[in-house]
Amino acid sequence: MADSTTTTLAELIPVIIATAEWTRQAGTIIRPLIKEFDISGKDGNTLQLPILAAAGRAGDTTEGSDYTTTTTLDSGSGPSNIQCKIIKHIFLATDLSDLSIKELGAIIGEGLGQAMANKIEYDLQQLFSGFSQTVAGATVALALAHFDSAMQQLRAAHAPGPYNAVLSTKQIWGPKGISEIFPRSANYRDTAAPPGTPAGAIAEHGFAAEVLGFRIHCSTVIVTDGGDDDAGGFLSQKALALVMKSKKMNYETDRDVSAGETEHVGWLMLKAAEYKDLDGVYCLSDVSVA
Repeated sequence: MADSTTTTLAELIPVIIATAEWTRQAGTIIRPLIKEFDISGKDGNTLQLPILAAAGRAGDTTEGSDYTTTTTLDSGSGPSNIQCKIIKHIFLATDLSDLSIKELGAIIGEGLGQAMANKIEYDLQQLFSGFSQTVAGATVALALAHFDSAMQQLRAAHAPGPYNAVLSTKQIWGPKGISEIFPRSANYRDTAAPPGTPAGAIAEHGFAAEVLGFRIHCSTVIVTDGGDDDAGGFLSQKALALVMKSKKMNYETDRDVSAGETEHVGWLMLKAAEYKDLDGVYCLSDVSVA
């Protein structure tokens, strides 16, 4: 007679979904910085997203003449329709009868949740290169002037604050990153790195939380390209949009008894898209060692 276990799927599901949701929410850096739309309770899987063109300036009127200054909806500066798609991940688990319900459910949920977070983060980061506004560029090392330029472009576009810089590990800590921009001494203790400045924060904590008005965030999905460049971005909240048809992860299983394996399948229906082009600035910069 085959060994049996009292573990049931009904007992696992709440732990798996709760852990997956917590992991997905905690594992995304870019998602909290942008605009999220929940259409889970609405018909269809498409969000119509009208965007205002740049507002004009109200003017004086003259009796007997028609007033012509108007503000219109602009279909050319962003998506008018965002259609959600399904993203899916399979966690393949062999029989682990020595684990408790909570342990097994937590392991599966964490694996599914992290995979979902990585996918969402990657899809959002891939949109950076679509911004028409740019700073730095291939083979160009990051400099303070690029932060100034990004701020100027966002301000000129009337993009609402706060402003965030999403950069790679190399753009922050690499030999051509933020940590090398600011003057500092070999021992990190003299006036080259005074307290209360980005240089001082880097010297004391290894990280500057804010540089020239931008809150600094590190995304690990940014991968160095073949030219030794990394693709970051400067963002206002409406630069990107994440439309969620599935507010919570959906979960199903497929059991293969003969192999002693169970496929734990998690899926979401969502779509990452550019929202307002001028509310973002693309930052491709050189991160080579030489």
